Amino acid sequence: MILTGIIYGTPMAVQPLKAVATIVIANQLNADVVWAGGLVIACIMLLLTITGFLDFLAKFIHKSVIRGIQLGLGITLAQVAFKNYISISNGWLEWLLVIVGFSIVFIFLKNKRYPAALILLIIGISFALFFKSKLSFISLDLMSNSTVFKLNKFTLENLMQGFLLLALPQIPLSLGNSVLASKQLVNDLFPEKKITIKKIGFTYSFMNFISSIFGGIPVCHGSNGIIGQYTFGGRAGGSVIIQGIFFILIGLLFSNNLHVILNLFPKQILGILLLVESMALIALIQDLNHSKREFWIAITVGMISFGLPYGFLIGIIVGVILYKSNLKLTD
Repeated sequence: MILTGIIYGTPMAVQPLKAVATIVIANQLNADVVWAGGLVIACIMLLLTITGFLDFLAKFIHKSVIRGIQLGLGITLAQVAFKNYISISNGWLEWLLVIVGFSIVFIFLKNKRYPAALILLIIGISFALFFKSKLSFISLDLMSNSTVFKLNKFTLENLMQGFLLLALPQIPLSLGNSVLASKQLVNDLFPEKKITIKKIGFTYSFMNFISSIFGGIPVCHGSNGIIGQYTFGGRAGGSVIIQGIFFILIGLLFSNNLHVILNLFPKQILGILLLVESMALIALIQDLNHSKREFWIAITVGMISFGLPYGFLIGIIVGVILYKSNLKLTD
């Protein structure tokens, strides 16, 4: 995150790979396969970048298709926010927290002096301190359990499993959201930066090489992370750098207790943040109002991306066919 903030000078997100995380959790894959999958994904993305295939995709896939991908992702995130975070509230106290959280967002969302996300974070921490238990189990462990870094070793079997189980489902999603949609969104929000698709491909690959070799989880950029940072006030690389420093401190000081800390923080606050991020993604489609054809292409791609298995890949293909065929009919 720190390097990403320095390299891009924008709130370029670094986040776990969505398809990989879903498959790993569902199938209980071991860490060796996850690391191998990250390495294979890094190699594939690097190959696509070096050969110029990413540049070809950026020129070939129209903005309306990209907006459809963002729409589908936004709807998906909104569903996750309601289903897994907000609706799990039990009792009047947690529902009161939801109401207060949404009120804070509506009042302070565009306030530069008092960022809504920071206020929500303080409320969440306060809620955990006053109404959650097990705080006595949290202790500093920097001196008692120093982290030892070691290089991972990869077997051919793990690499093949990583390719078949993780890389194949993830690459289409990464091409759509992590690369193409991220470039489009950065160009929309920060046109003066002139960020290229090749640069995104290289940093994506580099992050996963490092992560896999040193035992981290596979990561990516993502338009949802960028719009989330931007919506809550992030305008420069400093926001990502601060976030990276925060994660380093948490890892050094509370690595043995991290699962306890995460369980203490109210999920309703996380759900509110995720819902606002999803709404910002969905709202991007409004810049297609000038063209009914492009607007409905985006709607179609979004519904396919949200509703079908491998929807992002199928949505891109269908969207490109619709756009190109309409062009021919128009010509």
